[in-house]
Amino acid sequence: MLVTVKILFGIGLVFGTAVAATASETEACLVSEASIGELIDWIEANTGYDVSRVRSNPPVIESCVTGELIDYAHEATIVDEGINGLYDFEARRIYLVEPWDNGDPRDRSVLLHELVHAVQFDDREWDCIGAPEWEAYKLQEAWLAEHGLDADFDWMRIYFQSRCPRDIHPD
Repeated sequence: MLVTVKILFGIGLVFGTAVAATASETEACLVSEASIGELIDWIEANTGYDVSRVRSNPPVIESCVTGELIDYAHEATIVDEGINGLYDFEARRIYLVEPWDNGDPRDRSVLLHELVHAVQFDDREWDCIGAPEWEAYKLQEAWLAEHGLDADFDWMRIYFQSRCPRDIHPD
C-alpha cells in the first residue's frame, strides 16, 4: 500500500511518500502510576513549572516500534530508528519506542523527557514546536547525572533542533 506519510527523524520532520510496513497495533505502555508520579515530582522539584494538570490528568502513554506508522499530530508518521520517545501535545499522548524497560534508568529518562514536554506545553506558549527541546534535554541530562549516568547527547544537533525558524526577509 502506498501512502503519503510524515517521516519522523531524530532532527526533524521530512515529508514524503513511503511504503508503509505493516506494523503492530500501538498498545498501551505499562508504566505504573507511581513511576509517573515520581517523575512528575522530580520535574516539579527541578523546574518552576506548574505540574498540577499533568499530575491530575497525565498524558496517555503508548508503546510503538521503529518503522511503525503512528498517528502523530493528526498525521500518519513513521517512527524513525533514531527516536526513543515522542510527545504529541495536541493529543496529549506519549509514545515510548520499544524495547522500553521501566527498570532501566536510560529508558525512564526518555519518559521523563516526554513528561517534561507535557508540562512545558501545559504551562506556557512556545515560539515554535522545537523550542522546548533544549530545556527538556538539559533536565533529562540532570536526571541521568543524579542516577550516575552520562547523557552523552549530541548537543549541536539538539541546539539546531531547538532553534525556531527566523522570519527575516530582505526588503
